Amino acid sequence: MSEVSTAYTFRTVHAAKQHIELREDERNHIKREIHALKRRFDEAFPVRPPARLVLRQGGGICWRMRGARGAQPVFDMTGEIGRELLQRLPPAARIRFLEFEEKRSALDMRWRILNTEVRTLKNWVRRKRALMVLKKSCRSDV
Repeated sequence: MSEVSTAYTFRTVHAAKQHIELREDERNHIKREIHALKRRFDEAFPVRPPARLVLRQGGGICWRMRGARGAQPVFDMTGEIGRELLQRLPPAARIRFLEFEEKRSALDMRWRILNTEVRTLKNWVRRKRALMVLKKSCRSDV
C-alpha cells in the first residue's frame, strides 16, 4: 500500500485559512509577473506583431492573433497555430517569441495550479464549517 501525503491535512479551519492567505499572496505575485511579462512583450514588439500576449479573464496569460476578437482561439507556440505563426516570423523574432512563450507557459501553469489550490481550499473550509454546524446541532439534540 502506498503512503498518502499529509502535506495538505489541516487540523483546523484557521490553519487552512492561513495557508489560503499565503497562496493568495503568491498568486498576487504571479499576477504582477504576468502583467510585467505582457508589458515587456509590448515594449519588445511595439509595431503590430502578428500575435500578442493577452490577459485571460480570471487570470493567466495566453497568445491571441493580432486583431482577433470574439471567438478567436487562444493558443500556445507548441500547437498548430503557434507553429504556423513561428514559421512565418524572421529567425530573430522567432527566438524572441519562443523566449516569451517559455516564460508565459511557466507563469500560466503556476497561476492555474495556485488558482485551483485556493479554490479547492476555500471549498473545503466552507464544507468543514458546515460540518461543524451539523455536529453542533446533533449534540444539542441529544
